[in-house]
Parts: sequence; structure tokens; C-alpha cells
Amino acid sequence: MKAVMYRGIGQVAVEEIAKPEMKADDYLVKVKYAGLCGTDIKTYKQGHRFFTPPCVLGHEFAGVIEAAGPEVDASLVGKKVVVAPYAGCGHCAMCTTGFEELCTTWPRPGTEGAFTEYLTVSKALSEAAMLVLDDEMDMKVASLAEPFACILNSMGKSNVKPGQNALVIGAGPMGLLHIEGLKMAGAKNIIVSEFSETRGALAASMGAAVINPGKTPDVKAEVKKILNGEKLDQVFVCVGIPSVVEDAMLLVDKGGTVNIFGGLKTGSTITIDPNIIHYSEVTLVGTFGFSSKNFMDAARGIAEGKVDLSKLVTHEFALEDADKAFELGAHPTDDVVKIVVKMS
Repeated sequence: MKAVMYRGIGQVAVEEIAKPEMKADDYLVKVKYAGLCGTDIKTYKQGHRFFTPPCVLGHEFAGVIEAAGPEVDASLVGKKVVVAPYAGCGHCAMCTTGFEELCTTWPRPGTEGAFTEYLTVSKALSEAAMLVLDDEMDMKVASLAEPFACILNSMGKSNVKPGQNALVIGAGPMGLLHIEGLKMAGAKNIIVSEFSETRGALAASMGAAVINPGKTPDVKAEVKKILNGEKLDQVFVCVGIPSVVEDAMLLVDKGGTVNIFGGLKTGSTITIDPNIIHYSEVTLVGTFGFSSKNFMDAARGIAEGKVDLSKLVTHEFALEDADKAFELGAHPTDDVVKIVVKMS
């Protein structure tokens, strides 16, 4: 079978590798679409301690069950599915206290890289985080379930409530997904801060009020104007810039929450006036990954039309052109949001 092999920094190639061998409790899934995420791009550009070349990257995918082992449900053969790349063990201290994404058990249920024509899904993973889709489901959009699951984790850890007002800083793929997550959570006013006019226009088309910091001398005043005196309850920092986290702490109102969603470079530091936390009771949180419940809620939300993510897939590449997909992801033009690779 064909797979996109990561060979080192700046090097990917479509190669022939062995088709995975099924165990008795495995499903064999033919991958239809795989999404290119920030981690894949980061690995391609500068390497990653978790991915030693040669290896297959990718963890956002949707496909069709092509075969089933004797210990799983054979009636699912031919069904479209979306599957999480991992699930927690369900037993460790992290899993049992609401932090499944930080599961300490290894190995745990999971898949291999998704930039391949086939992969196996174990019974344990299928029971924890696999959703069977309707025949008419758009697989391209379904492949966004994993990143949207990360958004639902963000909503939960920030304790977003219906009627709250939120600011999203950065309209990259995950920032734009936050718009849909906030809408799903019942947010009242959603504001997006973004320098790119193209991405800002997309955020506006999704229902957000948009501020361009490059053209607005006082962002806080503009936020207040948009909210017409109402409280800014939530701020989601979806860019990896330490100073923006510091700015966010000054933008949120008393009793609000700031979420460091965008990963910061190792060794980064931020300086915060502790009185903002003490006297203004501002909560600072961070979120990473997702739980099995987050994934299933995200997949169902997409499948049932509760959220519309179709605008976010801006570029599609054939498997044979995967190198071009990675290169565009590493050096995106202004109109790039989400890149997917059609695997079969």
C-alpha cells in the first residue's frame, strides 16, 4: 500500500509499505481523507521529539471499514467511520480525574500514522472513540472531528457557559474552529482578533465580530465597543506568542478566564501581575488534546449538522501530491486554512 513517509526535516515522499496485519480484535480501515495539522507541519519544518524518521505522520482521518476480525462487529464492514487517534486507558489518575488527554498509561489504544491507505483500529479504540457515519456523510469534513474535539476540551476546561462573551486571538485553523465551538456552547458575542484580512473575512462569515490589531490602536476599547459595556468572559489565545498571553490577561474582565490554547515554544516565559488573578479572580488555564467524550461529541456534532466546518477546508491534495501539501502547510499563502490529503 502507499503511504506518505516522513524522511526528515523538509522531506516527505509517497512510498510503498506493507499493509498492516490485522489482529482478531481489529478493524481494517481504508483511509479516505487525512488532515494536515500543526504538529505535522512543525515536524516537517523542524523535527519533533515524538517522531523519529522514517515514519508516517497524521492523526486526523476518516475512512471506511474494509474488513473486521472475528472478535469485532462484522456488520460494520463497508461503513464510513471517523476514529480518534488515541483514547485514554480509563484507569490511571489522569483518566479518572477528568484529564484523559494526559493519560499516563503506555501503550494505550491508538492508531498508527494516518497518511496511509490503510490502518487498523483495535476493538478497545473503536469502543472508546469511533463513530459510524451515514452513507452520505462528507468524509472531508468528517476528518475534522479530531481537531474539533480539541476545541470541545477547550470549551470544557474554560467552563464556557451559554450567554457568555468571548474573544479568540488568532484566526488560524484552531482559532476558527473555536468560533464553532463557542457557538455550540451557546456563547452570545464572539470576537476574533486577526491581522490577516483574508482570515478575518472568513471569521466574519462564520458569525464573529473581527478586530484587526494592525488597524486598531486600542483593542481593549474596541472590544468594549463591540460588547456595548457587557463583560468579556472568555479569551482564547490561539497563537504561540508569550506576549499575547500577557495581553489577554489585561483584556479579560473580572471573573473571566484566559485559555492558553496555542502551544508556546519550549523555554518560553510570561510575566503576569498576580493581583489580576488574586483581586480580579481571573482564571488562567491551558488545554491540550481531548478526551474520548470530547471526540465523540465532536464527531456527532459534525455528523448531525450541529456545526458547519465546510468553510475551513480550503485546500485538497491527492495522495501523489502529498509533498506539495506539506510544503504549502509549511509556507502557507494567506488563503490557507485547512489542508487535507485525499488518501484513496
